[in-house]
Amino acid sequence: MTSIADSATQTTVSTRLTGHTRWRRLAVAMVPTLLASAALCTAMARGALAASFGVSPNSFTVSGESFQISASTLDGQGFVQFGVLDRGAHASYPEALSGIRSADLYDLCQSVVQDVPVLGPVTLRLTSGSGGTPAHADRLVADSHDLQGDALFHNINIGQDAATVQGVPGVHGAPGGFGEQADTVRIDNLRQQTRSVSAATFRLPGLHLSVQVGSNPCFDADADQGDDGSSGADHEGHGSSGADHGGHHSSDAGHGGHHSSDADHAGHDSSGADHGHHHTPGDRSE
Repeated sequence: MTSIADSATQTTVSTRLTGHTRWRRLAVAMVPTLLASAALCTAMARGALAASFGVSPNSFTVSGESFQISASTLDGQGFVQFGVLDRGAHASYPEALSGIRSADLYDLCQSVVQDVPVLGPVTLRLTSGSGGTPAHADRLVADSHDLQGDALFHNINIGQDAATVQGVPGVHGAPGGFGEQADTVRIDNLRQQTRSVSAATFRLPGLHLSVQVGSNPCFDADADQGDDGSSGADHEGHGSSGADHGGHHSSDAGHGGHHSSDADHAGHDSSGADHGHHHTPGDRSE
């Protein structure tokens, strides 16, 4: 016959065993979470989430396809730049983020060339801002791996902590990252290869979207670019790629004051102003 003392002892042992089992089950349940955390820490240690290349503010998943953007002139108010990672479905791409609070783009062209079975290369091409009224973007963010042109900055800081740049509201990098910012930016003969672009608003006057069989990009990225940094065929002065012409003409229609991103020209003209005093601050992508 079991005594009251024996019953109390059995109850105590049973309670202890039950508690021990619960802790074992909880520990087993935590293993996947701990493994995931360890994997994240390993990725950070290996530089996959390096401080100098934080995740891009362009939060959408990128296709990974590189596309082109060109303009005869980009005028911007509020400029920031720092390194980021664009996230794709199967890979990440290091890019230089360029953010502009308010941007006007003259003779804007955007193109992407993709291979299509049976048809071969097919070009999706968009143009705007060639009739004298520029395309306009607010809070423009472009993640690029190649950018060329003739740039002029006002009040630029180079080497600023990317987390402290303030030129574009809500656009800044990770603490400790290399960054720069300027009050204004002007880029003539802009040639840019990028994987993602976003804007709070994007106004495209005279929009023309075309799909063409064959390769017809905005510019020839492989052409000899000479000393002036512009791409395309041989030309006189400081112009852009395409066929020879005189004076100031757009890629689609003539207009005063802005030269084309698609045609060569004599002299160094853009936006109706002589800007021979503009200089690019160093040989780097902006």
